Amino acid sequence: LAKENKKLVLYGVLTGISYLILWQKLGTKDTFGEVTLVLNISLVAIYGALLYMSLSGTMRKKIFVGIIALCILTAECTVNFSQTGMSTVGRTGYLENQDTIKSFYEKAAKEENTFFRMEKFKRKTKNDSALGQYPSATLFSSTLNSDVVRLYKRLGMRYSKVFYCYDGATAFTSALLNVDYMIGDTYEYENSLYSPVEQNEEVYLYKANYTLPFGYVAPYEYDITQMTSDNGILLQNEMVEALGIDKPIFHKELAEYDGLKVVFKAQRPGIYYGRLSTSGIKKMQAVGGSPETVDYQDLKAGSILYLGYLAEGESITLENRTPDSDKKPAVSIYRLDEDALTLAINMLKKNSLQNVVYRDGYVAGDICMEKKGRVILSLPAESGWKVYINNEPFECHSFGDALIALDLLPGEYTVELKYEASGKTAGVLLSALSIVVVAFLYFGHRRRRNTKP
Repeated sequence: LAKENKKLVLYGVLTGISYLILWQKLGTKDTFGEVTLVLNISLVAIYGALLYMSLSGTMRKKIFVGIIALCILTAECTVNFSQTGMSTVGRTGYLENQDTIKSFYEKAAKEENTFFRMEKFKRKTKNDSALGQYPSATLFSSTLNSDVVRLYKRLGMRYSKVFYCYDGATAFTSALLNVDYMIGDTYEYENSLYSPVEQNEEVYLYKANYTLPFGYVAPYEYDITQMTSDNGILLQNEMVEALGIDKPIFHKELAEYDGLKVVFKAQRPGIYYGRLSTSGIKKMQAVGGSPETVDYQDLKAGSILYLGYLAEGESITLENRTPDSDKKPAVSIYRLDEDALTLAINMLKKNSLQNVVYRDGYVAGDICMEKKGRVILSLPAESGWKVYINNEPFECHSFGDALIALDLLPGEYTVELKYEASGKTAGVLLSALSIVVVAFLYFGHRRRRNTKP
């Protein structure tokens, strides 16, 4: 029996090593590098050898082998966690500055007196807004809206199966998502897009200079579903063109490539963005902009990188910082045309939802439409939202298959949105039926027990 078990161990080790080699060589996305491959093969071989040795010999030998295996496993787990574990797990670091952020939001809410979102230049987790108790355009959830994920993907923002994230937003998409304030950890974010409002120790609150109201009006049936570009930057140029603006908001610039680095020198001052087109690069670092050093994470092909303001002649270097990756990054550089952005923002906010009232599960406002148009709300088009126009049920549409959109003809309207979770009625009925069944079984059991002789 021991001989047969040893054969199984050998077969298992060979199968594991073969699988690792095939995965690394044939994988097309997010595969690991050569160093990781060698380390994994070595660990499989070591564990296999220890298991092989433990199948025969004296009890002392087996105990000795077990101790060695435990030591190796402990070392592996320690190194693995040090490389992949969160640096902000500590409670003190995780809760740091939360009171300041909450106070910032409360003051901003009194100032705005309407619905808006607040975001961070750098976040600790995808659920920072839940901890800080402010509305944001970032969400981590196993039950998130996949339509919003697809919209973020098209626009070059961060996404996965369990989160969608504001990172990668441009000044235009930020306005579309109703983000009015940003939180930073340095004064260096100040530029023509963001004006400092308040500071408390190492936390800075910035006001976005290009914003849109909660409900803004675009041309009738305006949407991006029929637009063709799979480049988030060029797609936004298409969106602006569809508004009737005759110049793009992003202009492509030239960059130089040096190994794992991309070097760009600004020929004119302005706000710049990069677009990564290389797959398999998860992390990059930018050095030379403002702030001086910026780290980007959760990258995929198509991700947009906010590079900030660059003066004329100022250079910025982008480098692949993905562990065990020697891929050369391909990054296209674009300059923001703030004149075109201003035209687009002013056109969309020329008419908007007024007297906005909101609370959990309820939003309302008034609007006067001088001509037909599409009112876009920065709310995900969840199935639970019911829309009422002038107290009558109204069938809404969607913008980008993700946000609530209302196509309205000229006239005055009172808009109400009420949310009721899908399946709520069925759930209540099922719960009530369960209570009745349990009660019936309980009292039936007591009756039978009491009638026994």
